[in-house]
Amino acid sequence: MTTRLGIVAFVSIMLLNGCDDDSTVVAPYLGSRPLTILRVTQSSQPDIQWVGGRVAAVGVNRGTTPALDSSLIWLVTAADNSLNSPQRVGVNTDAARIISLGGTPVDSLPSGDEMTFWVAELEAFDEALIGTTTDSFLVRDTTVALNYFLRGRSGGDPAIGAQFQVTRNQSLTQDIYTITWTPATQVFRRIAIRQASLGGFTDLVWHVVLPDEAADSILPPVVIGETPPGALEVQSFLGFTPANHVLWMATDDWNGESFGFTAPGYSFFQIFANNFE
Repeated sequence: MTTRLGIVAFVSIMLLNGCDDDSTVVAPYLGSRPLTILRVTQSSQPDIQWVGGRVAAVGVNRGTTPALDSSLIWLVTAADNSLNSPQRVGVNTDAARIISLGGTPVDSLPSGDEMTFWVAELEAFDEALIGTTTDSFLVRDTTVALNYFLRGRSGGDPAIGAQFQVTRNQSLTQDIYTITWTPATQVFRRIAIRQASLGGFTDLVWHVVLPDEAADSILPPVVIGETPPGALEVQSFLGFTPANHVLWMATDDWNGESFGFTAPGYSFFQIFANNFE
């Protein structure tokens, strides 16, 4: 019995010693990773996020081609491969380099235009990106059309005639949605967002209302999730999901029951599901 225990103890010590030796040895790095753009946020000053290592330049061109030419509208550069992910458009803009290449520097991007976002290591940038667009270890690009406004349709009481716009400002950590409408002087007393195509009091994802004794006073802009001055939050914002939503608003003229398309004192903005795909 003593001999068997001694053997087990000896083997255990050997295994522990082996673990200690392995923990001090770092496996060799087998090579660089290809550059890959992970995300371009939906914002007039989007965050460009990538993996694969640090780079020497990050840029944005109008159209579908990464190039150092007149289509360049934003660029940030470094003397070596020292730029980390993410980089934000409009920050540390190399305006002089853009102008020297015939481009037009901007600090914020237009909505809906097709633009190419790219990242490049120093070797590719020094060669003006020529012949490197297929080398994923040196440069990587992606072409997207950024849409900052949620697509949808306004309607409601013709006497109000409100036209709504919901702006999406997305960062790597959060989405901020801001509601504006015209006429901007139109006041409301209630704002609600429902996961549905028509107004109603069920399936609400946000709901704020002024107290009964207060006069209509809610004016634009309104940030979804932030309670307007003087209002009460009945339902905190739960966020959007890939589904149709309706933003509906009411004045003191609304009877509190009718969600008809032309109900007096009632306005709405149907938000299409494809905004969140």
